[in-house]
Amino acid sequence: MDRARPEAEDPFGDGFVLLENSQLCFKVFEEVKTPYEARNTCNRLGAKLIVVDTEEKNTAVSEYVKSKLGSNTFLIGLTHKQNRFVWENGNEATVTHWDSGLPRGANRDCVVLYTHNALWYDFVCSFRFRYICEKQLCT
Repeated sequence: MDRARPEAEDPFGDGFVLLENSQLCFKVFEEVKTPYEARNTCNRLGAKLIVVDTEEKNTAVSEYVKSKLGSNTFLIGLTHKQNRFVWENGNEATVTHWDSGLPRGANRDCVVLYTHNALWYDFVCSFRFRYICEKQLCT
């Protein structure tokens, strides 16, 4: 299981955490923003909304955030476009973690990760949530 070691927490003083086993570097924001606003904030930091496109990354991020901030919902970089879900990196979602009965569609084109159960929920993109940015690597 990926767990951030104490020396991996904010190794460069910019608030990004490095989970070394998954080569994942991310920063959690507790302020709430729309996906558009959150994406802009991530971009200004040289990052993007997080891509949790594997079981390992989804679980590692959920467990880490839950251990630090408790259970909550966080925007991830997955969006419904042209009848498919696409990650911030342009790849189509092949591994998914939807809660039962989801996605619902009907203009619910954005996605959050609920850290309590590591499952995803779709929602209307004008809603505001906490969010997670990801950098390619912290090193």
